[in-house]
Amino acid sequence: MIKKLVVFFAVLFFAAASSYAGTFESKCIACHNAAGKPALSRDAMIKKFKTADAFIKASKENTNPMMNAVKNDPDSINKSAAELFK
Repeated sequence: MIKKLVVFFAVLFFAAASSYAGTFESKCIACHNAAGKPALSRDAMIKKFKTADAFIKASKENTNPMMNAVKNDPDSINKSAAELFK
């Protein structure tokens, strides 16, 4: 019984924590990690792209097949840009 409660609370904790993750954390970083190509940190992304518009443009123009998942999802790209450059 105790073991089931511990598992239940662990799942509850991780579900609650992940619900606060933004699009950059939940989509960009997760996909990059799954593909074996870790995403840059927030600070490195800001340093590399300088503006939200530059980030959006680079995301849409990237020729890496991994980026095909977001090229047709401008909402995710815009949300990620807004989180990075707030």
